[in-house]
Amino acid sequence: MPPRAQPRRGTHFGHPPCPNPHPVPHVVPAERWWAPWKYPLVCSFSRQPAKTLWYDRPRYVYLEFCVEDSTDVKVVIEDQRLVFSCKNADGAEFYNEINLYARVNSKDSREKRSDRSITCFMRKWNEKVAWPRITKENIKVCVAPGSQDQPQHVGTQSCCTSLPGQHLITAVVEQMFGFKTTSWELGRQRSVIELDTPSMTAEQIEALERSVNEKIRERVPVMVRELAADDPEIETVRSRGLPDDHVGPVRVVDIEGVDSNMCCGTHVSNLSDLQVIKLLGTEKGKKNKTNLVFLAGNRVLKSIEQSYNTEKALTSLLKNGPGEHIEAVKRLQSSVKLLQKNNLNLLRDIAVLIARDFKSKPVQSELFVLHRKEGDSEFMNIIANEIGTEETLLFLTVGDEKEAGLFLLAGPVEAVENLGPRVAELLGGKGAGKRGRFQGKATKMSRRGEVQALLQEFISHRSPEAEKKE
Repeated sequence: MPPRAQPRRGTHFGHPPCPNPHPVPHVVPAERWWAPWKYPLVCSFSRQPAKTLWYDRPRYVYLEFCVEDSTDVKVVIEDQRLVFSCKNADGAEFYNEINLYARVNSKDSREKRSDRSITCFMRKWNEKVAWPRITKENIKVCVAPGSQDQPQHVGTQSCCTSLPGQHLITAVVEQMFGFKTTSWELGRQRSVIELDTPSMTAEQIEALERSVNEKIRERVPVMVRELAADDPEIETVRSRGLPDDHVGPVRVVDIEGVDSNMCCGTHVSNLSDLQVIKLLGTEKGKKNKTNLVFLAGNRVLKSIEQSYNTEKALTSLLKNGPGEHIEAVKRLQSSVKLLQKNNLNLLRDIAVLIARDFKSKPVQSELFVLHRKEGDSEFMNIIANEIGTEETLLFLTVGDEKEAGLFLLAGPVEAVENLGPRVAELLGGKGAGKRGRFQGKATKMSRRGEVQALLQEFISHRSPEAEKKE
């Protein structure tokens, strides 16, 4: 393993120092942090899991712990487990312990530190086998799902406003309408709260948004406290109970007069730090539930900026004001449909003229070959219908000459059955046919010349002169 980069101490941002910088906390495995409906979020005040992204690749799994200006970085990569710890510039301690989904080659794994994060490169024991998740246990993790090309989240979220915003909305919507939160997702672009109700009216959404933002403007305090696991006050805290193997204190976050909830995430000191919450609307959820979509804090500002830039671009393109954009787009859509219809009619007329021109010649060739960039299957079939295929072998193609397209081979039934699959193979495509027609898609239109040579050779062998020689 290459030598680890020396950590660099960053700037202190004026946060109050931890009263007990070296406690011995009870640490819950990282895969439990974000399943509050099954495992309450429990930890000591001074230690928390780092926000983590993971990426699945054919040979490696990448874990990125997002801690800026980290110090005292310690990473232990074992065949089935990873343990990470560090401090940030403010002295806050981070700890993640992850039981991995599958075995890795610990001897061919390493980590790399930057000013913004610490990335672990873990070599898969079984390469090219995709990991559906990062954790060994198949526990529902309330985060936005990723893909092969996008990071997936585990641990705490980067946005310090999304989590408290979710807590505030969850508490207020239950107080106002009795809708309980069954799960939630803190996504990279937007966040979602799943509510145990089949629907919400526009009036309810408006009233909820007004209520949560009033509490933000009132600067309602947010306090963090620790309770003993056997403290009777825990029964008054919103949760679904402690896990059977829990030991140590329980961390509780109180929004004064609004909510008391077990949580180990990063929180604001009062609701004014959230700045603002915007409810974007609802979407149909699963099992007769409703997904409430929201933004909080800086995400609201970024969304407004993005919307303004989009509006500005549309104004320039459509040559009218924002209030007229929708009608302008509708007019454009109608114009496009009309143009497409006219273009289709013209292609049909062209197909008929092409066929008639061929049939008007005194001596008709046994092979008719035509390529047109603009066209479709109907265009080719019209030509075949007009020419007739009892004596003539037709090879028609449409699309880009150097890329993909469509082809049609039409003619005597026996000839087409014999030649169709060979034509498709030459063109790097697939097709099917019946009753003297074989058509399909082609990926190598540049090989049309080879097909034409094949057809010409076939015709020359079946010509009367060839038959006499035989």
